[in-house]
Amino acid sequence: MIQLVIQAFEKKIDQSDEQLTLDEATSYNQVKLNFYIPAVSFMFKYNVREVYDRVVTKGLGDWTQRQLPDGTNEFQNRAERLSFWRRRLEELFQETADNKVKAAAQASSEYMSSGM
Repeated sequence: MIQLVIQAFEKKIDQSDEQLTLDEATSYNQVKLNFYIPAVSFMFKYNVREVYDRVVTKGLGDWTQRQLPDGTNEFQNRAERLSFWRRRLEELFQETADNKVKAAAQASSEYMSSGM
């Protein structure tokens, strides 16, 4: 679950994410906002406390490089990751034309504010 959240919020979206892929290996590394952001929003609705505990309380320090998704950012402290995610949600809400993504970004932000 945390890997999906990190990939959705931290991977820099580029042209390769907008293209159709020929195989599953390539598509695995893509971020399709109209799928990822609603999926993350749904997960936050029911698991926001667990996400907080894993990211802030426990941290990701025991994860191997292989467990971290492509595009994972490094932060000085654990709370910075959540601040980054909140900023990313705000950007998605402001800059995305897709109404489903906007609604999911707003809902995710609300879940984070109320549950973390």
